[in-house]
Amino acid sequence: MVRRLALVSLAVVLQACPAPMPPPDAGADAGTIDAGTAWRVVLDELPGALLSAWESGDGVLYAVGGTANRALVLRHDRDGWWQMDPGTSRALWWVHGFSANDVYAVGAGGVVTHFDGTRWTVEREEGTATLFGSFGLSPDSLIAVGGVVSVSAPKPLVLRRTAQGWREVPAFPASDTRPLFKVWGRSTADAFFVGERGLIARGAPEALTAETSMLTDRLTTVHGNASETYVVGGLQRPVLLRRGAAGQWVSLEVPGSPQLLNGVAVNGAGDTVIVGLNGYVAEGRGAAFAQQRPVTDFGLHAVAVTRSGFVAVGGDLVQTLGRGIVLARGELPGGALRQWPNGGVPWDAGVDAGVMDAGVADAGIDAGVFDAGIVDAGPADAGEADAGPVDAGTFDAGTFDAGSTDAGEDGGVRDGGSLGPGANCSDAPADCAPGTDCWFVFGPFRSYCAATCTDVAQCGAYGVGACCRLPGPQAMENVCLTAEVCDGGGV
Repeated sequence: MVRRLALVSLAVVLQACPAPMPPPDAGADAGTIDAGTAWRVVLDELPGALLSAWESGDGVLYAVGGTANRALVLRHDRDGWWQMDPGTSRALWWVHGFSANDVYAVGAGGVVTHFDGTRWTVEREEGTATLFGSFGLSPDSLIAVGGVVSVSAPKPLVLRRTAQGWREVPAFPASDTRPLFKVWGRSTADAFFVGERGLIARGAPEALTAETSMLTDRLTTVHGNASETYVVGGLQRPVLLRRGAAGQWVSLEVPGSPQLLNGVAVNGAGDTVIVGLNGYVAEGRGAAFAQQRPVTDFGLHAVAVTRSGFVAVGGDLVQTLGRGIVLARGELPGGALRQWPNGGVPWDAGVDAGVMDAGVADAGIDAGVFDAGIVDAGPADAGEADAGPVDAGTFDAGTFDAGSTDAGEDGGVRDGGSLGPGANCSDAPADCAPGTDCWFVFGPFRSYCAATCTDVAQCGAYGVGACCRLPGPQAMENVCLTAEVCDGGGV
């Protein structure tokens, strides 16, 4: 059932201005907001949060997301809604395409999967870093960005796809360990990269120039059109930046009181939508924005331009990373999900052995459904899939995963520290005792030594009243927290 809030509707502030040409990657970017429409729920109670959406120029919509152990991919076309098998169990954080039959999705564990009009095929799945965003004007110039988001060992990751395949690009000096969250540009030679602690960089991946944002906040999403660019983010406060023709970043006032902003999308006419937690939506042009009446209290993680308006996606981002939702401002019907007839091809199918393993590949393809047992057990490197790359979904929430994510980056060995379970590790992230790691908890905005858990019975060392839950929005694994944090510093 859709949860609705009784809030006063605010008027949309739209300033008249010329409509610039849309950027080449915009797909259906030329539309304008129809004043006669309003935000409405299209789908809800989906089996996982949705984290990104993209629509092709001919109106085929894709939305991706997932949970800690299952990816979620939806498609809407003239035949209705489809649920698709992407060939991976990893949560998918971003989707970007070039046509309805040439679409890429990236996500946890460094996964990249490609849809060719028939089925999804995983092109890459390795490492502990999460790919949070992607951008390109053609498949042979696609860029994917992300990193390890942890208190103890943060690390950026930039990948470029060429005709020879995916390769890592050393985009930053070794001393800059800030992970990246999104990339967007008017060309791949002039793209904007945003990330942790106020990071804004511009240029080609191999030749980036850092720009001064004058902020230390997390910057999560960047998008624009031919003449202006917007960046959103925040943790304890919302951040909204705009770069216009003058070429300078200007901080804009955010209407209402959201704690953070997750997504932004700009169409060719300059109509801009920003979204955040608790169903937050604001619309505007230029420097003036107005909050819209929420139609859900689910968190909204991303917004995309469509031919008839905008689509926003999200879900229960705080506690279960479940029950996904799709909102629309424009023409987009609801309907039941049908299973896409062709299953996905996992990364390991045929890669490790040099030949196609009919047993593994057929299990997903012939059945037309996702076989979690096959992907989790062996063919998709169960050690990595079950251990921590999946939960790198710490993006946008301040949920720094220093546990499973660090295990790969640090070699799985740490000297161990003196801070026990539940101790505040904000000032000493490397000093948590063996068996725990330093997790940033959204709400208290502090870091605590904690271990991952699946049941509160595993949290006895954290005292009476301990809980086993997500440390914040969009985290992928539960951790043990003390009663003080569970009850008094909640999210």
